[in-house]
Amino acid sequence: MNERAFPSHKKMIMIGIVLLYMLFSGCEEKADYRATCTVPIGRLLLSEEWLELGVVQMNEVQEKWIRIFNPTQKPVSLSIMENPEENTGLKVTYHKGKKHVPATQTFILPGGHVDSLLVTFSPQHDNPYGEFLYAEYLKCDGEILMTGIKVSGIVVDNFENVLPDKAPRGILNQDSITFQFDQGKQVPVAFDVEIRNDGYSNLIVRKVEVTCSCVMTELNDTIIAPGKSSTLHAKFTPEGLAGSFWQEIRLVTNDPTTPLKTVFIKCHVKEK
Repeated sequence: MNERAFPSHKKMIMIGIVLLYMLFSGCEEKADYRATCTVPIGRLLLSEEWLELGVVQMNEVQEKWIRIFNPTQKPVSLSIMENPEENTGLKVTYHKGKKHVPATQTFILPGGHVDSLLVTFSPQHDNPYGEFLYAEYLKCDGEILMTGIKVSGIVVDNFENVLPDKAPRGILNQDSITFQFDQGKQVPVAFDVEIRNDGYSNLIVRKVEVTCSCVMTELNDTIIAPGKSSTLHAKFTPEGLAGSFWQEIRLVTNDPTTPLKTVFIKCHVKEK
């Protein structure tokens, strides 16, 4: 036997073992990816259809991957519809070789295969402050799938360069208020919330949002100097509501510690 041949045979065996491991581990990985795709959209299965980004600062980049599985035996052509809203800061791309290609360009997903979409959101100064909800719709073989991929969150200021000894600090005199009514006797109620600035620079209330049209608000001043206060006047109309529930008033501010300040309105309507 040629002694020099042994190392060569041994090397070939090791290469074979490595290739088998890569093959089976890759199959296992694909199977795992398929198992995560449980949300049906048309003929496809997605890993998720609603991306909740939470609080996002201006110019901050948020990235989320969504996996798409084609459970059929036939290839499908896919693309994302052109977004009619301009300057949303939202982009959807997919990998083509080593590049990120806009998903508005059609790509093919073979039957039984999994691919991924990269959803990127980076709000700019032309984006509105506060809560947002965007939807991206898929086209599958030319058919628009009306159940879209939803992206939501809340846009606030960018606090990267804000020094603690230069920052505003907003304090609410109350963050929760409770009402009780007898059924059929729900009457509008008014209440005030004081917002005080205990910081070192102007506190700016960028936006006031409510979770129900049954709540109306009016803010005296949106710019509050250090040591000063502003009053939020609120009116709650519980007519037609029943049981126990709550609504929210949200103030989007430039306070880097707690940019989002929430007042909870708790209510219980007693049945007759």
